[in-house]
Amino acid sequence: MKRIKYLIAAVLAFGLCFAFAGCAKNGSMVANSLEYDCSNYPALGISVKYSFDVILPTAKKYIVAYNVALYEDNRQIASKQETQTVSKNDNDVINVSDFWSVSYSESVNESALKVVVTDVTVTPKKNDNSYVGYAIGFGVTGGVLLVSATVLFVIFKKKEQRTK
Repeated sequence: MKRIKYLIAAVLAFGLCFAFAGCAKNGSMVANSLEYDCSNYPALGISVKYSFDVILPTAKKYIVAYNVALYEDNRQIASKQETQTVSKNDNDVINVSDFWSVSYSESVNESALKVVVTDVTVTPKKNDNSYVGYAIGFGVTGGVLLVSATVLFVIFKKKEQRTK
């Protein structure tokens, strides 16, 4: 019965190593960092300039994806999905900014315009070699299996010595 428990523990360690091998700290948007400026040009549309800060984990390049929407009071005028590649400087926080020209011919109250950024995801930019993740996962798996086998061997040897 105890060997079955050890086998279950080893299988659990094997399964968990895949889960832990793929874990990476993702970045996030800094709360209350969104700044925007909207200008209405009746013949041309609405000009939107916005920026916000993003916290980056440790890597060289990142892909920042987010949704940005333009509202007049509670009425949505336009929205879009945006993706940018950013590089990490010395700071853990970078500023993401963009300019957006919205084609809109109806009259709007310029002071009621607001920009909302949602669903900010920050992921490390993958290398050209897609097998790097597999190599890391199998390396961690091999290490976990080696440690599990060593621990089981030591436990069984100690039990044999006690029973003699």
